[in-house]
Amino acid sequence: MGRPNEILKKNFYVNLGSKQGVKEGVVLDVYRNISRNDPYKNKKTYHHKVKIGELEVLHTEGENAIASLKKILAETETAPLFEISKFMIGDKVSVKID
Repeated sequence: MGRPNEILKKNFYVNLGSKQGVKEGVVLDVYRNISRNDPYKNKKTYHHKVKIGELEVLHTEGENAIASLKKILAETETAPLFEISKFMIGDKVSVKID
């Protein structure tokens, strides 16, 4: 439903806020933890923390903030393939440090 190539706007609610030093305009990195088993060598499990995108904070309060989409890296040609390329519950968020 909608128009072709329509970009839907969406707010993201995160568990970081002014108590953690987050202010309006701060960029947040979004990571996904991925675990995979090696079927060939003693079934060892490998854990990966992969950056999938960025959010920009629009509003902040004590321990939470509202952010908007800044960038999704999972949709670029050089990104790893994800079953779900958009942000989802369980993704980890941290303040971007340059």
